[in-house]
Amino acid sequence: MRETSNEIGISASTLSRLMREQHVPDIETFTALCNWLDVPPSTFFRGDELSSPMPVPEAIALQLQSDKNLDPATANALAVLIKAAYRDLTS
Repeated sequence: MRETSNEIGISASTLSRLMREQHVPDIETFTALCNWLDVPPSTFFRGDELSSPMPVPEAIALQLQSDKNLDPATANALAVLIKAAYRDLTS
C-alpha cells in the first residue's frame, strides 16, 4: 500500500481510507488518482450528473467533508448549518 500511495503521490492513510470508502477525496487527490490510473476524471461520473450539477448545499457539504484541515465533526456541523440556511432561503 505504501508503494502504491507513493506512486500516486498521496499518503498511505489517505489511500487506505479511500479504499474503505471512509473518505471523499479532495480535488488534488482525485486528480492524482485519475492521473495514476490514466483515466479522465469524467470516467467516474454518470452522464446525467454532468448535465445536472449537484445542488449547491450538497457541493459545499462535500467540499467541507473532504477538507483535511477540518475536524470531521466540525465539517459535518457546518454542512448541516449550510443545508439548513439554504432550506430557509428557498422556503
